[in-house]
Amino acid sequence: MKIYIDVYFFLNFAIDFLSLFSAEKICFLPESKKRCFIGAFIGGIYSILLFLFDLPFIFHLVTAWLMVTTITYKKGISKTTFAFFAFIASEIFIGGCVTAIKNLSSLISRKSLFFAGVIILISVIGNTFYTLLQLLMKKRLAAISLNASIWHNGKCSKVILMVDSGNLVRERESKKRVIFIKAEAIKNSIGAPETLLEREKCYVIPIDTTSGHGTVIGFIPDKIEFSDKRYNQEEFIVVPDVKEGRFGGYDGIAPFI
Repeated sequence: MKIYIDVYFFLNFAIDFLSLFSAEKICFLPESKKRCFIGAFIGGIYSILLFLFDLPFIFHLVTAWLMVTTITYKKGISKTTFAFFAFIASEIFIGGCVTAIKNLSSLISRKSLFFAGVIILISVIGNTFYTLLQLLMKKRLAAISLNASIWHNGKCSKVILMVDSGNLVRERESKKRVIFIKAEAIKNSIGAPETLLEREKCYVIPIDTTSGHGTVIGFIPDKIEFSDKRYNQEEFIVVPDVKEGRFGGYDGIAPFI
């Protein structure tokens, strides 16, 4: 029986890639197709060496451990050990499925194989479409922060805002979107937030929170410049927030556009 070395390499590479990818998911590791590719390539090279030479069993374990470390880089020994056993289990399962398909193929007619091929092709196309959709969504959601320069009373305050899709607050009459910013971050432009209502034309905006209903006071700055041009096309109401420890380390939150 003829065995083509390139086909043998690709088959082992594919099984190793799927096994490493499965181990990532099982162990809740950050998804990295690049690291899976590197680990699978190591496994493919080792499969050729194993085909050409009679290597001791300890080499199998060392190579498998090396492959797993490509996806658990700097994650610690306990995480790597867990991923190692997850990888071995995935290898056994996926390798067993491939062997079963190979054995069954000799018992199935060509017509059945044709329909099986069509089903596999549809699955590959669907998976490719899903992957492309994920990439587009990731690109859409990639910008989770936003730089803004807020001008008011001739002074500028530069802030970094978190883009929050949950910020759906609008002023009732004008329908303008609302940006919540730490009062301390824009104190240079607005002065003391406690006297803002006396000095500026303000908007009283009702909001709903987890603790109940409430109102906030906001104003329209003289000018806001955003790093994202889409935001420069709208006029926003800024609400100074006097509470500490909010917004996850950012200066405030902006609505998602």
